[in-house]
Amino acid sequence: MTKGADAIIADLLSEESKESVEFKKTQQYVDEYAGGGLRTLFIAYKVLDEATYKEWNEKSVASKLLTKNREEEVAAVDGLIETELILIGSTAIEDKL
Repeated sequence: MTKGADAIIADLLSEESKESVEFKKTQQYVDEYAGGGLRTLFIAYKVLDEATYKEWNEKSVASKLLTKNREEEVAAVDGLIETELILIGSTAIEDKL
């Protein structure tokens, strides 16, 4: 399960999810909320089998232990599974920071 800026997560969704009625309706709400000044996020998920998770997790742990280019490597490893996501919904909050 992941969350992130709607524009970023939308690019990571599966084609089926992007073409769904739920996505189109959620995008309408997010556009409305963002137009009202709220900070919006999409929430999505992907089901992984145990073998895929274990392989990815080993790479994830190794990338987090690096002393050089750690941020780039962690992002690259995360990118290995952050594909073909399925949209769950969205959030919108007032960001007063």
